[in-house]
Amino acid sequence: MNKKRINENSLIKKILVVDDDMGLRSILVKSFQVIGFLCNEAEDAITAYEMICNEQFDLVISDISMPVMDGIEFMKKVKSKFPELDFIIMTGFSGEYSYVDIIDAGASDYMTKPFGINSAVARIERIEREKRTLLNLRKTNLELNLAMEKANALANEAKELAVKANALAEEAKAASRAKTDFLANMSHEIRTPLNGILGYIDIFYNTSLTNEQKEYVQNAKISCEVLLSVVNDILDFSKVEAGQLSIEKIEFDPEVLCFEALEVVRSKVNESKVEMICRISDSVPGLVIGDPYRFRQVLLNFLGNAAKFTSSGVIELSLDIKDETENDVILQASVKDSGIGIPQDKLTAIFEPFQQSDETTTRKFGGTGLGLAICRKIAEKMEGAVWAESQLGKGSTFHFTSHLKKQTHTAMKRFRPVGLKGKKAFLCVSKNTPLREIIINELNQSGMDVTLFDNGGDVIDFFRNAKSCSNNDDVDQNISRTSQEQIDYENKKNSNLFDVGIVDAGVKSHEHLDFAESLRNLSCEHSKIPLLVCISPDPGGADKCRKAGYNGFLSKPIQRKKLFTMISAILGLEKNSADQKNEPEGNTILTTHLLAESFKHSITILLVEDNPVNQKMAKIMLSKGGYNVEIASNGVEAVSSYIQKAEGIDLIFMDINMPEMDGLEATRRIRELEKEGIGKIRELEKHKYPRVPIVALTANALKEFEDKCLEAGMDDFLTKPLKRELVFQSVKKWVAQ
Repeated sequence: MNKKRINENSLIKKILVVDDDMGLRSILVKSFQVIGFLCNEAEDAITAYEMICNEQFDLVISDISMPVMDGIEFMKKVKSKFPELDFIIMTGFSGEYSYVDIIDAGASDYMTKPFGINSAVARIERIEREKRTLLNLRKTNLELNLAMEKANALANEAKELAVKANALAEEAKAASRAKTDFLANMSHEIRTPLNGILGYIDIFYNTSLTNEQKEYVQNAKISCEVLLSVVNDILDFSKVEAGQLSIEKIEFDPEVLCFEALEVVRSKVNESKVEMICRISDSVPGLVIGDPYRFRQVLLNFLGNAAKFTSSGVIELSLDIKDETENDVILQASVKDSGIGIPQDKLTAIFEPFQQSDETTTRKFGGTGLGLAICRKIAEKMEGAVWAESQLGKGSTFHFTSHLKKQTHTAMKRFRPVGLKGKKAFLCVSKNTPLREIIINELNQSGMDVTLFDNGGDVIDFFRNAKSCSNNDDVDQNISRTSQEQIDYENKKNSNLFDVGIVDAGVKSHEHLDFAESLRNLSCEHSKIPLLVCISPDPGGADKCRKAGYNGFLSKPIQRKKLFTMISAILGLEKNSADQKNEPEGNTILTTHLLAESFKHSITILLVEDNPVNQKMAKIMLSKGGYNVEIASNGVEAVSSYIQKAEGIDLIFMDINMPEMDGLEATRRIRELEKEGIGKIRELEKHKYPRVPIVALTANALKEFEDKCLEAGMDDFLTKPLKRELVFQSVKKWVAQ
């Protein structure tokens, strides 16, 4: 039994059935009525036409063969008056009209007798769908026409508003420039006294203080840095609003930049509880062209937030290639932490100005809520993006992509010292630390022959076994290895001594100390193997490691260049790593600081500064850092000192605003003297004439002023207040060249 019913919203509800066969007509009418259609009937075309003229029908089902007027003639007559009325023509197997004739005459469909009611209903439903589609198209077309009329009206209105908007825009630009200038001046006024405060805090901290006093001094420094951070954020955001956030095109090494950022943030974390890790993909170019300052600014913001919200666990900075072409590269930097996390519904909002994850965060941790908004603008300027992923209570990962140019003129590969190739080393590092993968990859890439151990006990067992019974497998059974690793293990066990041993020290663990003491106590030649420990910085940690028997001490995060330089120094391969006269005795442990000591003492810096307070502070800071410092109080003295001691000056720190002769004019004079042949011959980039690096020191933070300094012949630009770590980085950057 057919239970099909028509949809109550159907566009076809009323049907007229026209057929001279009363039996068929009656069956169709009753069948359609059961389904839910309203049906009328007519026995011929004349009667049907009159009914159509007097009533409204949605569909006509007509026989083709009828007396007086056939179905085709009847349909044409109706269509001439009611063109929208649909027809289904019923026909036999043969007739004078073909299917094409029926459709061309205007029928929506046709049915060949005999046919089932379901077939008829299916045709009606198809016609209804087409009818509905047509109505929707007409409605859409009408709406489009109305929209176009409205758009034309709005366009005319927009033209009028554009004139007003241009006038308002000029007023807004003027107001924005005024605000930016005001903020820049305020920044200058705040930075100048902060210069003295921060400098003397650093110096005061290194004097004889009690632990309580050191805590007070450290808190004072943190407060100053917070204030400086707020000043920087507000100034940067004002530049963003004013459209003055510019991106420079400078050659830089992204790897070095990442580690510099980590070094800056390191002091903000409790490294007894938080491990800092850096991963640099081997595919990252050695040199790229972009804006290192803005790139570093984003990293420092991400790392600063990670340090702020992570009390224990890991902070990891990674750098990899997201995409590249022959000349361009898109780098992706990610900072992952194990901190408090961010709610999912806040992951987008935190990149908006003055937004933080919640009010509690603002009260507890502080901040302006501008840092991430500035990062987003920087990323957009660098044709990249910033986004975050997080699990509340488990940590967050912040991502930053930037579009950079590859450096094609002086392309550099990753640092791989040739001297280490073929050297044998054992690496003792836990399976559970991310550092394992990093060090293994670096040592393998350098060409070293590496044997891996999971803990110190395995190393001691290895050496004892190698000494007493090289073919005994009893000890090996306790060490889990693949078949290939076991073969390598057996070969190395019977080979010559290792050249060096590298040990990873875990957080809050003394196992590395116990291992070194056990190794040194072995009564065999293996006890003399040089040892390098990789460890999170800890006050007094280097001395503890020295007493335990280590030869080298390398602070985490591990930078490949520092790692290889330290290994080379331990092996005696790096002849220039330190003055041979100052080589450490057997009871001295090598540190990166010790390796650079002779380099520091050989540097002479000419400090040109008229302010006695800043002059004294900077001299103490640089002298304590191991540098020789000459003082000039103005530009005239600076030029005179350069003439007398040109060959002995490695770097000039030049203040700008000074009596008698300012820093800009002094720089121009020195550059002229260099062209005349006075001074030391230096090969620096494109300059073939004698050239001493000159770094500007000023409290003026505006980009326009920085350009003036560079145009005068200066090489770099440091904004006051000076920070010790930034000054030292500048020294290393320019003198190392």
